[in-house]
Amino acid sequence: MVKQDGSVDAYINNWDRSNPTAPGRFTKKENFVKATHYPADKSTFRDISGDGKADYVVIYDGGAVRCRLNEGGNG
Repeated sequence: MVKQDGSVDAYINNWDRSNPTAPGRFTKKENFVKATHYPADKSTFRDISGDGKADYVVIYDGGAVRCRLNEGGNG
């Protein structure tokens, strides 16, 4: 969830594959991306670098792009 200040809260899916009938469980990770002050309504996640990880992308009116590459995570 991208908030108005550009920060992102993520919800990690902890579903138990060995027990597919168990209810889903999610762990909230607040400030997964710290405040960028980029416009939230222009923010999205796309793989810009081609490494299979979602990068944080802002697409402005007129086509200008700003990107924060994902250099960590679960690979």
